[in-house]
Amino acid sequence: MASLTTIGNGASKKYKLTWDVNTTDGTRKRKSKTFPAGTLLSTVKQFKLKVEQEYALGELQIVENTKTVGDVVEVYLETYTKFISPSTLKGYKSIIYNHKDGKGILDYWGKTYLHKITIDAAQRYVNFLVDCGLAPKSVRSYINLMSVLFQLADELGYIRRGFNPFAKLRMPPKKSKPIEVFTESELRELIEKAEKEDNEMVLLILVLGGLCGLRRGEMAGLKYENISLDDLYPEMKITESVIKVDRVIYEKAPKTAAGVRSIPLGKKTVELLKKARENYEKRKSENLDWTDSGHVLYQEDSGLAMLPKVIGRRYKKFMQSTDIPYRNLHVLRHTFASLLAKNGASPKDLQSLLGHSDSYTSIQIYTHSYKDVQRKNTMLLDQEILEKGSEVG
Repeated sequence: MASLTTIGNGASKKYKLTWDVNTTDGTRKRKSKTFPAGTLLSTVKQFKLKVEQEYALGELQIVENTKTVGDVVEVYLETYTKFISPSTLKGYKSIIYNHKDGKGILDYWGKTYLHKITIDAAQRYVNFLVDCGLAPKSVRSYINLMSVLFQLADELGYIRRGFNPFAKLRMPPKKSKPIEVFTESELRELIEKAEKEDNEMVLLILVLGGLCGLRRGEMAGLKYENISLDDLYPEMKITESVIKVDRVIYEKAPKTAAGVRSIPLGKKTVELLKKARENYEKRKSENLDWTDSGHVLYQEDSGLAMLPKVIGRRYKKFMQSTDIPYRNLHVLRHTFASLLAKNGASPKDLQSLLGHSDSYTSIQIYTHSYKDVQRKNTMLLDQEILEKGSEVG
């Protein structure tokens, strides 16, 4: 397969190695390498052995450079997207088909040959996205998808093995925003207002978010069958969430195994949920057209599950009727975690209750709360040791 010849004699003698190479279209081509004068024969033979081994393993290829980014996108959308969730797919499509300012992958790269994209060209794309005003997180989403497309091109044999100009780029720094939370008194005031107005659905939203830490989609997916209210240790089990993508409703499992979790319930929360369950059963018995979905949050006239967007609208309308500054629905979850941390919950406890994949995530997000706890504990220690010590003296 590989042939070795010599060129010249004496000190000027060179070695030339010629070998076969497979191409991605199934044909063969010849390649050659001439070694500089003075190269040891043993070095040349080692290279020859390596070439023959790679050829035998099918790893030696010349790629026919006719494939574009658009070709890979087509294969990706046809074949690989069935393995991702509908909401993730919608996000990827918005990146691929984004026509605003020409920053979408197809507009910017679609007709570009894969082998012609360099690291410098990829870095210019990063800078272009930043100049278009995209947030650092969004820029990373664009670049991560391009990296995935190059990994796919590698698997398909469209590019030389291991070639990925998007793998290591200088990315814009992440912007850390301070976590917004409600104070204890604000959360209490909101709950009391909803109770006073007999606004059951909003009251449930406030409790599920602020006292149980549920995300909006998890609220929409919660059913009474997943809540044990009459046991010695009442709890709710989070097993699925509801999303709506392109007018289609999906019930899906959490993104990670940690998202499936159990949340212990306090006495007042149990009383509230029992009353809500009784009202659900009453409405079901009075309405002949009732849909027995079993959801905790439902449309009062039909029994159908309340979609995440509707939950958000109900919450926003209620907040606009209060004197408390508006904060989005997810702030209830932040409040739940922050209050737990301030009351001494460990990062591991927070990870378990919030459904984070690891405790590091909990620490990173709620660092401010843990600093407050640390400050409180050191002050208590200071009082316990130093102040009491001086009193004794």
